Amino acid sequence: MRNDIHIFIGLIVFTMLIVGCGSNLEENESTDKVIEVTSSRMNSQKEIFIKSKQMIKLALVEKEENVDKNKEESASEGNTKKEVAEKEEKSITEEEPTYTTEEISGDFMSTIALNIRKGPSTDFQLVGNLQPYMKAVASEKATLNGSTWYKVTSNDLSGWAAANYLVAYEKKKTEETKETEETKKTTPKKKTEEKPNKKEGEPAKQKKEESKKSDSKAKETSKEKSKETSPNTSVTPSTIEKAVIDLTNAEREKAGLAPYKIDKKLVASARAKANDMATNNYFAHNSPTYGSAGDQLGQFGVSFSGWGENIAKGHQSAEQVVSEWMNSPGHKENILNPKMTHIGVGYDSNGNYWTQQFIYK
Repeated sequence: MRNDIHIFIGLIVFTMLIVGCGSNLEENESTDKVIEVTSSRMNSQKEIFIKSKQMIKLALVEKEENVDKNKEESASEGNTKKEVAEKEEKSITEEEPTYTTEEISGDFMSTIALNIRKGPSTDFQLVGNLQPYMKAVASEKATLNGSTWYKVTSNDLSGWAAANYLVAYEKKKTEETKETEETKKTTPKKKTEEKPNKKEGEPAKQKKEESKKSDSKAKETSKEKSKETSPNTSVTPSTIEKAVIDLTNAEREKAGLAPYKIDKKLVASARAKANDMATNNYFAHNSPTYGSAGDQLGQFGVSFSGWGENIAKGHQSAEQVVSEWMNSPGHKENILNPKMTHIGVGYDSNGNYWTQQFIYK
């Protein structure tokens, strides 16, 4: 029995040992599996990290390549634009017409702000403007496409100007009168000596009466002369003068301004100014006969609060003279002055002198 019990206990112990070993083996096997799984996961993550790093490097390389391509494209575009501009410049220079010149000499001035160009045609580049009434010295003459041009120099400006807008330069009367006044101031006055009366016994009263009579006669003659030369202060505009007024009002309507009203006294004054320039052969706002336009308006009985004046010479038609005035900033400013309300226009065919006078009351 005891042997059987010992044998039975031995079997139990052996069984337990076997079971214990088996469990350890299973545990070891499961642990190994966990370690293998963990290591495989780490390896896969490492591979993913390496692959993503490689992809980032590839993206950076591609970006740098795109930047280089863009730079190359922009540089090529800049080069093509430069080539196009050079071709255009070459074509412009090639298209400039040829012309021949001849030497001339003379002093001229323009009544408008006249365009000055590199060559004798509107096809040439603009280099500046010749201001109205500024002296310009002409040195060359050229005819191109039926138009005559002068090469002129005024101060620092040099270039070609259309000859039909240039007139002979005349010194302003105001400057001449100032010079004569200065010369009068510098020259000493001569004293007049009174000659004694040869007649003896002539009473002093008789001398006084004779002097009074001579003074009265002189006053009467001066009054008669003033009556003869007194201006006609009310005139209806002629057909060509009315055309200038209509064209001027058309320009004002384009600018949204009220049209000018015709003032017959202004017409008389403006016509007198045009006639005065033609008769006395001058071209200036200050008249040797009437003075400034403001002085002249007073002589013609025009009442005003402000005035303006445009003059021109050599233009053949109403359309031409109004067009030239509108192309000149100063003349255009007078025409489109919103304060001005009344107008008068004068024209003299002897030399084609034109005058516009404006007022507001």
